[in-house]
Amino acid sequence: MLLRKSILFFILTTLFIGGVHAQNRNGMPLVDNYHPVIYKGYSQNWSVCSNSLGLMFFANGDGIMIYDGRVWSKILLPNNSTPSALYCDENDVIWVGAQSELGVLIPDPVMGYRYQSISNLIPEEHHEFGFILQIIESSDGIYFRANSHLLRFHKGKIFVRIIPRQSFMFAHENMLFFYNGELGFKIVSGNRFLNVKSVYNDDMIIRGALPYGKDSLLLVDPLHGLYIAEMNVGDPLRASVKISHVYTPINEYLIENEAYDARVLENGNLAFSTTRDGTIVCDRDFNVLFTLNKNSGVMNETHNALYEDQQNNLWIALDHGLSKVNLSSPLTYYNTTSGINGSVLDIQRFASRLFVATWQGVYYETKNPGNYAPFRMIEDIRTISWMFDEIVIGGQKFLLTATSDAIFLIDSLLNVRKLIDGNYTFVLNDQEHHRIFVGSPSKAELVYLNGFRAEEPIEIPQIEGRITSMVLSQDNHLVIGTALNGIYIVHTTDISKNREVGFELHHLMPGSDLPRSDFYNVYLCSKHVLIVSKTGIYKVMRTANHYSVEFFDQSFAQFFQNYQFINIITHDKKGNFWFQINNKQSGEKSLIFARNNGGTFAFHSKAYRTFPNLEFYTIYPEPDSVVWCGSDDGVFRYHQREDKFRESRESFPTLIKKVSIGDSLIYSGVFSMKVMEKLVKAGNQKIPQLRVSGQSIRFNFSASYYSNEEQVRFQYILEGFDERWSVLSRENYKEYTSLPPGDYIFRVKAVNAYGVIGKTAFFRFKVPAPWYIRWWAWILYGITVVMLVLGIITYSNRRLLKAKARLESIIHRRTKEINSQKKAIESEKEKADSLLLNILPVRIAEELKSRGICQTEFYQSTTVLFTDFSNFTSISEQLDPEDLVSKLDLFFARFDEICSRHKMEKIKTIGDSHMSVGGIPVRNRTHPIDAVLAAFEMQQFIKFIHQKNEDDKIWQLRIGINTGELTAGVVGKKKFAFDVWGDTVNTASRLQDAGECGEINISDSTAKAVEQFFNLTYRGKKPIKHKGEVDMYFVTSIKKELSIEGRGDKPNMEFWKKYNEQVDIKFLNF
Repeated sequence: MLLRKSILFFILTTLFIGGVHAQNRNGMPLVDNYHPVIYKGYSQNWSVCSNSLGLMFFANGDGIMIYDGRVWSKILLPNNSTPSALYCDENDVIWVGAQSELGVLIPDPVMGYRYQSISNLIPEEHHEFGFILQIIESSDGIYFRANSHLLRFHKGKIFVRIIPRQSFMFAHENMLFFYNGELGFKIVSGNRFLNVKSVYNDDMIIRGALPYGKDSLLLVDPLHGLYIAEMNVGDPLRASVKISHVYTPINEYLIENEAYDARVLENGNLAFSTTRDGTIVCDRDFNVLFTLNKNSGVMNETHNALYEDQQNNLWIALDHGLSKVNLSSPLTYYNTTSGINGSVLDIQRFASRLFVATWQGVYYETKNPGNYAPFRMIEDIRTISWMFDEIVIGGQKFLLTATSDAIFLIDSLLNVRKLIDGNYTFVLNDQEHHRIFVGSPSKAELVYLNGFRAEEPIEIPQIEGRITSMVLSQDNHLVIGTALNGIYIVHTTDISKNREVGFELHHLMPGSDLPRSDFYNVYLCSKHVLIVSKTGIYKVMRTANHYSVEFFDQSFAQFFQNYQFINIITHDKKGNFWFQINNKQSGEKSLIFARNNGGTFAFHSKAYRTFPNLEFYTIYPEPDSVVWCGSDDGVFRYHQREDKFRESRESFPTLIKKVSIGDSLIYSGVFSMKVMEKLVKAGNQKIPQLRVSGQSIRFNFSASYYSNEEQVRFQYILEGFDERWSVLSRENYKEYTSLPPGDYIFRVKAVNAYGVIGKTAFFRFKVPAPWYIRWWAWILYGITVVMLVLGIITYSNRRLLKAKARLESIIHRRTKEINSQKKAIESEKEKADSLLLNILPVRIAEELKSRGICQTEFYQSTTVLFTDFSNFTSISEQLDPEDLVSKLDLFFARFDEICSRHKMEKIKTIGDSHMSVGGIPVRNRTHPIDAVLAAFEMQQFIKFIHQKNEDDKIWQLRIGINTGELTAGVVGKKKFAFDVWGDTVNTASRLQDAGECGEINISDSTAKAVEQFFNLTYRGKKPIKHKGEVDMYFVTSIKKELSIEGRGDKPNMEFWKKYNEQVDIKFLNF
């Protein structure tokens, strides 16, 4: 391990560790760290490169780590050598320099990459050359630079030259240059060094050489800082280099922290890594944009190598792990490193500066940060700061700030003036009336202003509940949102010249004016006062002096389903909306942009999937397409235009990393098709074939896309087998088993977090037909079958003709006998079954038939329904017996049919009474609702009879329903009867007696079970026989929202949806 730690390019000297404090005014880029635990390798990494398809390679202390955006893999070197330098050429060959080891990763169409050592080509006396520090390609071959050796690989041979330590090589104008303090600058030509005329400090050490102008290079010296090298190399024999020192503040940083590597980024910016304080990124004028160190999220300060990938992510090889910096993302952030401390509660631009209110105080954007962070604290406000608003006093603009100590005024010169003492969460400016509204969770107040003097606050009375939000409407009326108590709209009236104020409150109450919710937050968006609750977004409507609410826009309803709700909403000057949705169940939070297209909204979320899963307390869109979001982790800045530009030029390959049949690899497509074609041609490679039909083939795929790579999804299709593309999934493999013979093409494409589709990868293969289904086998099968059939037919015909007559006679006779017996048996069985089912429930009857007995059962929860006709004795005296029985038969037949449809078991009829029970013999949880629905339908049937015939109005029905426990079973041996017993039955009968004609009288236990579905009228406590006084209710109607057209007589789809939620499978007895 100590030997691995010695891989540093040069012996490091101990210097004072400093830091560059300037930060990017556009925020810090997002950083992803890869801990050694993640990639399962050694902590130290020394070099990074990628091939033409974007596959990433890292020189790690354990070996060469390979990353495809989803899976890490590792290639070990001979003798466990530690790789220290990597280089990829145009043929996707990875050249590897390690500790006294040289080799190449060669593209292989089966294995992907395989390592081939070339150390055997090195002369024996130079085998111990230490670590390779640089690999550079030129027309003369591949050069490997170690501390004291320069090795050149050319045409299968390796040439070695001894060089002084502290050397460096760089390319310029298709030529290779060498530098050392003792030898100066040289042009490298094959194994020769050509002199270059130059004047330089002999103690200059070069760690990096970057293009800087047409004929200039920027040289990085860890001892002296930066130099400009003006290259005059038109004629190699008369070449010269002019060196001049660059005077810039970053020199001190590079010297103090030991510059180690440097890169020119695609956007022209410069990146310099150090061994002591991370990496700085600056522009071409050396203005520092940001520092990448532990303070900005990089997990280690020693940065050994820099590499920019195809998506402009900056990879950093660390002394402990790897880091990836998303330089191209339109999303950046500001936190403690940027000068902002505490959870961000509000953001507003004032006097051309951005102001941020946090849990720690108020911060402002510095216009010329210099060596300071882009945000600084207003020293006079060091307390919880909640809310901003603008105000004009005496012709001068101020920023109103509500804090836990006072209401403050901030002017354009950052002077602070205290306006009102007190703990305030809200502040709103009513400029027209020279007053402000202030508030806290417990109260709201009105404050008149006389210049810079605030008069005594006047509390707004009768506000109940915890205040969660306050806004001023377009006509300057105060609207207050509360947690549970709805919305208050406050009108004010000046009563006297002494500013005595009258308040007129309009209260929109939950349950009547508003749907019930855990919160009611109010916002002023596009001139509308919007109310956001857990059930939806509503806008406040005013007619004369009356207020009501209605849905703001039905298209927003989709964000209030499946435990989702809108957490915060705001708008920009174009009428577009920005809001965040929060899913209480999954914890996921998503930012949504709603573009207003003339009153209709188009919702966009793909571009914001890369946002961190944080709750935003404020969203502040600006006209320049920049949106600011405040959270517990600081301020996030999102630039829409940058995002559109990035998406328009974004392209990335999809890789078929490996194809395997069983346990055998047959293909790997991790390098370019140009290289693949060369390999196939050189190796006479053919289309892979599955040797045996029935084998499984597995495809592992990935995408060379490293910005939020965990959100990349895949789609695939096997042409010749699948009918359509698969659904998008994060799974990066697909396996097919027992494919039929044929030609196939497997295609796969990746889709990144922004919805951009990557380039499609494909693989052709063939499943050959087995020998036993080839054409000649089928001919043989046909001949064999024909011969066999002819033989069998000839032999069988003789036997069949003899037996035919005898069998036909026997079959005819026996068939007649069997059919006759079968009909008789089935007729008797049908009669017995029909009779038994008329007496007993189906399950009881089946149990009785199968076992001969029926167990008595106890039911903990049932509902008993009794009906009775009022004045039946008088009716029986008026009607003929035949008419009386006919009417009862009509009623009870219909009652039986109603009970059957509503899962009620008819028990018996006693005179003019009809008794049925729900929840037996099959237990369920809906029996109270079933009983009430059946009772409704019975009463409706009686009313229908009355309408048809006036004479039938003498038939008036009373119904009693009770819910509780009972015992049920079969009694009798010769005459079976299914009956029930228990106090529940008796109470139901008494409830029927205590009821009224045309009404449904239910007990308290039934009422509790059905109150969510039906409107009930409490009758109070009524005496019944043997029970004393009990609570009784009349069922008046089905709830309006659960009935068809709100009539209350028939359930609608919402009723049945809610009904189905009552069903619990564990109570069902099959």
